[in-house]
Amino acid sequence: MGCDTAAHQGCLAAQGETLAIVATGLDLTHPKENRLLQERILDRGGLLLSEQPIGVKANPTRLIARNRLQAALSQEVVVAQCPVRSGTMHTVRFARKYGKRIYAARFNRFDANSSGNEILIEAGWAQPL
Repeated sequence: MGCDTAAHQGCLAAQGETLAIVATGLDLTHPKENRLLQERILDRGGLLLSEQPIGVKANPTRLIARNRLQAALSQEVVVAQCPVRSGTMHTVRFARKYGKRIYAARFNRFDANSSGNEILIEAGWAQPL
């Protein structure tokens, strides 16, 4: 769901391999709608990565831990759109800690859904796109 799902689907559509970091044990899928996507990632030679044991369900703390891994394994972080209070902002915080380059889309008009983007750009934490 959202931009993460779209990114994995786009990579697969281009015949690429992708890595999905999940907030559950590898025997579970969150959200459940992504089960087929996870199977396609593996079928195409990609990887599912989790630091959670088998049987562990996603929760807010585990989702933030997943964001930490996403930031750690990324060369750069691109913020497409996020509100101030969002998982993406956790990822950005980790990316800053790890010295990663951060980019954020800039929008022509204010929208609460992109308020995080504006804060990141205005604070100088992200380069505008």
